[in-house]
Amino acid sequence: VFLAIGDNDTGIAQDGDGQFEIWANNQEIANFSTAAIDPKKSILPSGAINIGSDSTRISHIYSTNITLESKLIHQGDTDTFLEFDTNTISFDTAGSERLRITSDGRIGIHQTSPAAASLHIGNSVASTSSNIALQVGTISSNRYLTINHFNNQQNVYNLKMRVNDNMLIPMIDLGNPYGSTGHGTQIKFSGYNDSEVGAIQVINTATNSSTAVDMAFRIGGTSERLRITGGGLVLIGTDSN
Repeated sequence: VFLAIGDNDTGIAQDGDGQFEIWANNQEIANFSTAAIDPKKSILPSGAINIGSDSTRISHIYSTNITLESKLIHQGDTDTFLEFDTNTISFDTAGSERLRITSDGRIGIHQTSPAAASLHIGNSVASTSSNIALQVGTISSNRYLTINHFNNQQNVYNLKMRVNDNMLIPMIDLGNPYGSTGHGTQIKFSGYNDSEVGAIQVINTATNSSTAVDMAFRIGGTSERLRITGGGLVLIGTDSN
């Protein structure tokens, strides 16, 4: 059954029990049935489209792709949204951008132009009143690690660790399990022009041994000044006895 409106290729068609279609210029525009409403063309609203009510929200969207022009906005809170730009996604809350994913996969938190890093954390003191960039643990419990910015600037300032336990805590545990002679682990110190100015080294003096290990101290560049051998000798100005 087809009910024509205006001309013979525009109207409403019944396509079986409990189902009808809307046609225009011999093209199906939408299909209505007891199972679903199936639009055949894009919906281009000039204003908002509300689905559901305040008490009954939409619960599922079954679609391979959902296309948005720009923003996905929280209802009643228009300054909190997810925004799509050319090859970029950003997240805003309370009118300020908080996170950005760039076209090359970098993530900026409080940083709209992430530098050469997968994750770039900017200073958030303007919104949080805190220079802490990254925190693990709870400060009030005095068990935490923080990486901090300097005085409302983007510059990193320090790394701070606190524990509160009745024992000797290995707060920094460095290791290199490669067991060949001459290899090991070091803490390197850099100075002017990012050049090495010193180091503390733990050096294997035999293969695959956890006791044949020396500790060497370098200062004034890469020159070794002091060594403590695995046997307890202290060598100054030389690396052998």
